[in-house]
Amino acid sequence: MKNLKNLICLLILFVAFTASAQNVGIGTDNPISKLDVRGNIALNNNKLLLKGGGEPNYYLQYLGGSYDGPKLNGNATVVLSTNGSLGGDDLVLKNDRVGINCDPSKGLLHVNGFYSSDEGGFAYYANGGQGGAGGSTDISIYASNRINATEFNARSDARLKQIIGISDASEDLAKIMAIEITDYTMIDQIQGGRKIKKLIAQQVEMVYPEAVSQSADVIPDIYTLAQADNGFIALHAELEVGDHVKIFVPGNDFLTTVTAVSPDGFTVDRDLNGEVFVYGREVSDSRSVDYDAISMLNVSATQEQQRLIEQLQSENDELKTKVAELSLQAKKIDEVESQLSTIMSALESGGIIIDWQALQK
Repeated sequence: MKNLKNLICLLILFVAFTASAQNVGIGTDNPISKLDVRGNIALNNNKLLLKGGGEPNYYLQYLGGSYDGPKLNGNATVVLSTNGSLGGDDLVLKNDRVGINCDPSKGLLHVNGFYSSDEGGFAYYANGGQGGAGGSTDISIYASNRINATEFNARSDARLKQIIGISDASEDLAKIMAIEITDYTMIDQIQGGRKIKKLIAQQVEMVYPEAVSQSADVIPDIYTLAQADNGFIALHAELEVGDHVKIFVPGNDFLTTVTAVSPDGFTVDRDLNGEVFVYGREVSDSRSVDYDAISMLNVSATQEQQRLIEQLQSENDELKTKVAELSLQAKKIDEVESQLSTIMSALESGGIIIDWQALQK
């Protein structure tokens, strides 16, 4: 009985009914919705059904096991939307496909729209042509690491382009010969210590600047452990106030802003304490190489090499023909000289001496 009285008291204290609106409030006496709860709601591993008690296919539920997280389930579609700049449904899961700002219809992942930022005008394997130095670039997908696929298809229809003309293959060959292939390893050990044989953007930039872009990125130019105390990191680095620095702490990494610099270290705008790993600075001129542009340069240079090879083959065939003709003439001369020698011998054996030198005069 005592428990029942306590329950009644709790209901009186925390549940209020507004007769005019027929709203229910828990923790408030002024509910503004049919159910207005001021506090946490615990489902205790149960489902929150979203389409009525008799429809089990639309719900929110905690998903345990290896996932250990919430699950939002729809019968065929789940939509996550905000009032952000995209102006549409930000994330759509439909028919086993994923759409970003769209109803997915053109692939397992369908991205519609872009984020415009100053990435040095680099086109990134996008639909447009080669970008120039500086300016804003519209980026739909950005990856900080590898993209693994069996095939990449770049849209290249002539109706998308303003054709300027055929590339100068001889110049392309000269550029290919000037580009240096370099062996190197990555400073960031997380990417592995294997030896890589590729290009260096700064070297390519001197030969073929159209294939190199500049963009904002973080470089591992500090890459060391340090101690932090209330945001002060005891590490001397070539930093300035306003620089952005990437820092790793257990289970997380982030960019933070340098607010003060001293000979003993620098202060950031986060309350960091203990051991941290300072990765490096964010720079505005990190170089990237358009390997697709290098590949096309190589195609043009290979075509020029083939033309040179065919030209040499033709010239070689002509030389062989001339050599054969000269060889035939030399053979005929040898035959004439042999016949003359025979005649001279016959004449001399008959007592007739011929002064060939006198005859030649």
